[in-house]
Amino acid sequence: MNIAYDPLSFPNTPLPNAEYHTYRFEWFPNWINFYIDGVLLRTVTNPDALPDPGKDQRLHLNLWGQTTSIGYSSLHAGGRQFVLMKGEGARDSRFREGLHCHLTAETSSDGPLLNIDIVARNSGTAVWRPSGKTVGSVNAALVTRSREGNWDYEFRRHYPISRHVHPAEQACFRLTIPRSEFEGRELYVDLVAEQVIWFGQNGASPLRLI
Repeated sequence: MNIAYDPLSFPNTPLPNAEYHTYRFEWFPNWINFYIDGVLLRTVTNPDALPDPGKDQRLHLNLWGQTTSIGYSSLHAGGRQFVLMKGEGARDSRFREGLHCHLTAETSSDGPLLNIDIVARNSGTAVWRPSGKTVGSVNAALVTRSREGNWDYEFRRHYPISRHVHPAEQACFRLTIPRSEFEGRELYVDLVAEQVIWFGQNGASPLRLI
């Protein structure tokens, strides 16, 4: 269950940064209640949305601001992520801990197109989940930087990794982009664990291509 993908709007709820608040949830076998400051805001009863109590579980609580994030799919380097785990399970890219990569690339021209052959080696301790749009999916992104130093982390997103990549393994893929689309700007490549963190924010610098 991912509440972030099914948001509800409560206009009378106080702003979270105005004062301290108490967030509470009650997990029963057939429903889950969510409260803010003792007020019941939501009850989930759909059996398909309820977690299986017999399996390992993880509860993620993320705090971030729209104006402090680099893109909408990352946790800001100054943000906070709280994780409550039931059972050990394997640590993977749904957590920022252990995420690291070593990127190498070769570029070649094909008329107006730039081909980029990338080798992404998992130099961390966490398993990378395949590319996609779910939490923790590891995707590749082309990032630009203007002459004024402004970064665009939402320039191009790609989904080239089709399998789990374990520590010390690598993924190889090619990206192609028209040169006209980044003319006058520096071009970089970075990896992102969706809705978790950019690898460049976690100690692995983006690789400059052009």
